Amino acid sequence: MDSNANRAEQTADRRADRMAYAAIAFFAVLSWVISSSSEQIEARAAGIQINAIEPWVIHFASDIAVLLVVPIIPSLLNRVRFAREDASKTALVLLAGLVVYIVAQVFLLAGVRSVLWPVFLDGYYETSVGEPLVWLYESRQIVYTFLLNLAAFYLFRSLERLRLDAAGRTQQAEDHQRLVLNSGGRTLIFRPSDIWWAKAASNYVEIQTETGTHLARISLSELETLIGKIEASHVRCHRSFLVQISQIKKIMPRGNGNAELELASGRVLPIGRSYRANVERLIKGA
Repeated sequence: MDSNANRAEQTADRRADRMAYAAIAFFAVLSWVISSSSEQIEARAAGIQINAIEPWVIHFASDIAVLLVVPIIPSLLNRVRFAREDASKTALVLLAGLVVYIVAQVFLLAGVRSVLWPVFLDGYYETSVGEPLVWLYESRQIVYTFLLNLAAFYLFRSLERLRLDAAGRTQQAEDHQRLVLNSGGRTLIFRPSDIWWAKAASNYVEIQTETGTHLARISLSELETLIGKIEASHVRCHRSFLVQISQIKKIMPRGNGNAELELASGRVLPIGRSYRANVERLIKGA
């Protein structure tokens, strides 16, 4: 099972990396067009004569160099784990990767310009990679793009992992008639009958069972959907509450169309006006 889970995560990471590559390539093209055309417009506004092709060659080389060094980032992410206990190791690996990223991009930048210059412009491009000030100037911009690209890959991978987790929860509900939820590094396993009621709490859900309250990383709507795949045992009584129908003792009107639910445990839950008719219908049918 662990081997299958690892393969699924690797597949999800590769899918996420492809989306990140596509996003970075799109913004690289956008950056190339905007930077090159802006430089031409600014020169014309200032009355400065420049070769119309030169800005396009310069910025094209810069963006191509970025795209050529981008594969360094997913290889770094494969070697680190963003956890508190691994913070020092992660920082060292990313720092070493940044140094490689800077060196590779500076040399690629100079190399691409040297190839393109005699083709599209007169003469040859004079590289200045031996000058410390050039490294300082280029490094500032490269660090910025490194962090942006790192964030892009991390974001797409995180989204794919969330999608993978959701698919796993759905499969557990459909195939094994149980709820497998994450809770701060722990795994919680419930049957629908275990859950008396649940309350939305930001990105989490508070789940009340006979053994106490448990915090699971899931939305209330997804929890409702997963339970519905197993059995029709719960009802949404409020935008922030889900309750087991068999736990409802009575509905208590509170005036002005408002009402509350009293549960067998003595707990009182609110009823949203838009949910009341459905709750009453299900209670009568239970």
